[in-house]
Amino acid sequence: MNYPPNIEAVLFICKKILPLIRIHKPEISFCIAGTNPAREITKLSTKHIVVTGWVQDIRPYYNASKIFIAPMQTGSGLQNKLLEAMAMKIPCVTSTLANNAINAIDTETVLIANTPEEFTKQILYLLNNPEKAKIIGNAGFEFVKKNFDWDIIVGNLEKLISSQDLTPAPLSTLRR
Repeated sequence: MNYPPNIEAVLFICKKILPLIRIHKPEISFCIAGTNPAREITKLSTKHIVVTGWVQDIRPYYNASKIFIAPMQTGSGLQNKLLEAMAMKIPCVTSTLANNAINAIDTETVLIANTPEEFTKQILYLLNNPEKAKIIGNAGFEFVKKNFDWDIIVGNLEKLISSQDLTPAPLSTLRR
């Protein structure tokens, strides 16, 4: 939890999103789980914000969660934490950036938000509509199972490697 985009995402939640949610749900709590949290993160710990640091098994924390939030604003790449939460049937609210690598379907398998107001709206929607939250959580699970199962990934990789369409790049293009 000392990777700058993760720090930025946690600060975004705690400073921009949680205050808006607490207007409607003052009892809401937020758990930050991750190895070696940066000082900026550990300082956020309060009665309603739990900073765990490293945990042996993340699954109990997912199971205790009603919603998973991935508001990545910078950085890129596959967000394994988002896939993990979806695989645990946790309804997820994520940014467009965090969703770019997985292409989950907005309003079906995840909810997408980018501003504090959008995140607040989506989070409150899920908290106030537990049946819809369950539907999105289940759809997220099916999405991950269909698109990110190891057998599927390995099969796609094998197809790519054995493809007749592969031609090596000319060596001259690799030199500068």
